[in-house]
Amino acid sequence: MCTLDETEVSVTKSASDTRCYRALILNNKLKVLLISDQKTDKAAGSLSVGAGSLCDPVTLPGIAHFCEHMLFLGTEKYPEENGFDKFVSDNGGSSNAYTDEDHTNYHFDVSPAGLKEALDRFAYFFINPLFNANSTEREIQAVNSEFEQNTSDDDWRMAEIQKRTSNPQHPYQTFSIGNQETLWTRPRKKCISVTSALMDYHKCYYSANIMTLAVLGSETLDELEEIIRPVFSKVLNKDVPLPLWTETPFGPDYVQQWIRILPIKDIRQMSIVFPFPDCTHEYKAASDHYLTHLLGHEGKGSILSLLKKKNWANELSAEIRAIGRGFGAASLEIELTKDGLNHVNDIATIVFQYLEMVRSAGPQQWVWEELRSIEAMNFRFKDQQPPEIYTCNLTPKMLLYPLEDVLSAEHIISEFKPEEIINLLTHLVPEKVRITVVAKENSTKVNLVEEFFKIHYSIEQIEPELITKWKNCGFDEGLQLPTRNEFIPTVFDLKPRQDWGIIPELIVNNEISHVFFLQDNEFMLPKATVRVEIFSPLPLQNPKNQGMIGLLKRTLEDSLSEFSYNAHVAGLKYTVLDSVYGLEVLISGYDHKLGVLLEKKLGTRATSKTC
Repeated sequence: MCTLDETEVSVTKSASDTRCYRALILNNKLKVLLISDQKTDKAAGSLSVGAGSLCDPVTLPGIAHFCEHMLFLGTEKYPEENGFDKFVSDNGGSSNAYTDEDHTNYHFDVSPAGLKEALDRFAYFFINPLFNANSTEREIQAVNSEFEQNTSDDDWRMAEIQKRTSNPQHPYQTFSIGNQETLWTRPRKKCISVTSALMDYHKCYYSANIMTLAVLGSETLDELEEIIRPVFSKVLNKDVPLPLWTETPFGPDYVQQWIRILPIKDIRQMSIVFPFPDCTHEYKAASDHYLTHLLGHEGKGSILSLLKKKNWANELSAEIRAIGRGFGAASLEIELTKDGLNHVNDIATIVFQYLEMVRSAGPQQWVWEELRSIEAMNFRFKDQQPPEIYTCNLTPKMLLYPLEDVLSAEHIISEFKPEEIINLLTHLVPEKVRITVVAKENSTKVNLVEEFFKIHYSIEQIEPELITKWKNCGFDEGLQLPTRNEFIPTVFDLKPRQDWGIIPELIVNNEISHVFFLQDNEFMLPKATVRVEIFSPLPLQNPKNQGMIGLLKRTLEDSLSEFSYNAHVAGLKYTVLDSVYGLEVLISGYDHKLGVLLEKKLGTRATSKTC
């Protein structure tokens, strides 16, 4: 039974969440979320600092990332190098950390019995780390190795070019990962002490008032508070302002650009990017989510549907995110076909035609209400995450949202703001676009080499005539807004329970089919799973037939993708598998509308499209 003290913040949690929560702000202004789970087999902790690579000084790019590494190498109370890692490992756990643009996160898990000592060791990272000069050069080698591992990663390379082609006066330009050149060779030439710089960085930004802590253990909330309060109250509060960057790195001089990149792998990708506001504070309206839902839709009349019909693209995803507190970007990532690579101008035209259609139609409250229903449903029946992943995900959110909303902020939508949707659409215009094309075919078009990753790329302005064409692109009859989603469940009642035991019962037995049924009596959720196995002797007869069954599987998936997208959005999933025995179809999700997908889509569509 969870009890709530009058002085505590009430945290909104899912109705299905059996964990107990307590939100605190310590005297040093450190925000804390305690989570009691008496059934857990692992305890965990995470702390986020509201400073990351955007806070790197110009003279030492990568210092935030390097500081993250150095904190594991000993503190005044626990001076043994990597002593924390050894302790959690000896107690059945692990630890890790990462540096993002606007925050740095540290996290670990450990056996429940080891939580108290692990937290004490962990706290001293932020109280008095050693920053031993004898460890500096060796740990720089570790940072450099991490950098070298990522030099052949195309995702890292594309992200780096986005930085390199932005405003050089903006901190987004920083070489965030750092390497031996930026953290050792150049500083030594300039007589800069990296150890002193590390200590200065820690003193400047590692302040309790811009830190958040989440701890999950098997102890009661009172016991968890007794563990964390004495030690984490020692973290110094310097009343540092939470860093904020209100200007975009993609100002007027850094838009209307073609960027071409030569990748490592044989991929063809097109990115359409717009500078965008940070919408975090409007989380109750989720107007940005409304736009990504429409742009990333895969049903009939969507951007992807039209691109597939023209054989120009295989996949598309849409994202709007805050890059750092105060600025963000909206992006469409499109996986191109070979033919699509020859039609990138036309693909951009289709995107702008879709945006023009969305503007012309105006904000659709029914679309927003569907999103609200889906997010509320997902929150209500949210799966329980493993302790380390859970606490690691929570502490960055605690920097962004009020403590009472930290669990629900990205799920509970309550304020429809059509005027905000209209305003956000003003950022998705040709005058503000940046288009990146990544392909091996760029080999003769790239003329620049990035300094650290040695990426071959080019950048040029988009022709004014093309910008004008996109501004006056009109409409395409092949594009339309999504239809209403018939798969969103509204009934979540559990069926009457019977004692079926643990062995499925044969309920249909005839010449063409066998049907087995087993009722769940463990998880008690309004969900079901249907598994259909279609047996055929043909795949075993020869390799050609085996190949044909695989082709049938892919044809079935492709023919159903457009029709089943709404089902996927509403929490219904299906998988088609092929084997030497035939085909297997798995369908799972909320049982209220599962039958609609099974009968209306997989039944009639499979018959009409593939037989």
